[in-house]
Amino acid sequence: MFYKVLFLLTCYNLYRSGKSFIKENVTVKDGRTAEISTGAYISFGMTVLFYVMVLAICFIPSIFAYV
Repeated sequence: MFYKVLFLLTCYNLYRSGKSFIKENVTVKDGRTAEISTGAYISFGMTVLFYVMVLAICFIPSIFAYV
């Protein structure tokens, strides 16, 4: 049960982080998207990496259950 709740919260927070990244960093001028700084990409990449690690922790017990 703990891992299911952790999985759902992780997916929800990853969705919110992606949505806020787009809202804060992506701007449209004259029908074209403006450039996004490299620091913003690195920051978002580290956030995604963190959530992928948490998701891996959620899936490890299920992997061991089948072995």
